[in-house]
Amino acid sequence: MYLSETAVISMQVITHLYDPKEIQHFKELGVHGVLLPVSSFSTAVQKSFQVMELSSILDILREQEMHSYLLLNTVIYEHDLSLLEETLRQLKEYSFDGIVCFDYTVAIVAKKYNLIHKIIYQPGTQNTNLFDPHYFYEQGIKGITVSREIPFEDIMAIILHAPDFEISLQGHGYLEMFYSARELLTLYQEYKHQPISLKQQTSLSIEEEIRPGLHYPIYEDEHGTHIFRPKALQSFQELIVLRPYLNQFFVSRLFLSDEEHTHALEAILGRTPYQSFLDQYPHYDSGFYYKKTSQLKGGSE
Repeated sequence: MYLSETAVISMQVITHLYDPKEIQHFKELGVHGVLLPVSSFSTAVQKSFQVMELSSILDILREQEMHSYLLLNTVIYEHDLSLLEETLRQLKEYSFDGIVCFDYTVAIVAKKYNLIHKIIYQPGTQNTNLFDPHYFYEQGIKGITVSREIPFEDIMAIILHAPDFEISLQGHGYLEMFYSARELLTLYQEYKHQPISLKQQTSLSIEEEIRPGLHYPIYEDEHGTHIFRPKALQSFQELIVLRPYLNQFFVSRLFLSDEEHTHALEAILGRTPYQSFLDQYPHYDSGFYYKKTSQLKGGSE
């Protein structure tokens, strides 16, 4: 089945940009916009951009009539505030569609520079109820990304109760389930007296004794260590319902090859049958759309 045959496309499909040379490729696929990780304030990404690099990239995106979102998804500590203020002060001079942030501190500082209306609050697991959209709407931000760990029926309830507010979803790719500011892989290498750095390696996974056979992708960068669900999330069936209501649908590409990433975008955008994608890439499931997040001790994902 082609998704384009089942619903009118009104939402924006947004994916990470690693290289400006990819913009033309994404445009030809029909991607609506890109997420631009900002250096010093982006984590769990393969590539980020210095503020001075963004100007030319944003110019290209405008020429291609594509949407642009800046990613600032790190935890903000007190010692980060001066650099965050300087970064947002510089970004104020640029033209872009939104700022996707994990820590609401970014929104507080953005207000100082009249950028509060650009903020999409994406805290991972915290936007879970009907009250959240109304509260954040009153704060003047652009929108929120609903939690990645709530059932599909709850996602729909949140969307339908906030018709005047932008709601987005992290709907494809590996979802993070654990984060530590400690560099766990580096510490392990030091313990093993192995000098080889494992930073920003996308081929690593860990296995728990109580869940044999499940391999959790693990990734370390300058901001710490991230562990992800053993299966990537796909939302093809759900998109049949969601397309007319969502504002942004974010596609994560960490741990995906360029080929798999392209094939995913083609299926999401209705250019190829999504069942063909799932047949070729069996490491996907429907996440928590139809099951509770709580598990009995010793249970499996």
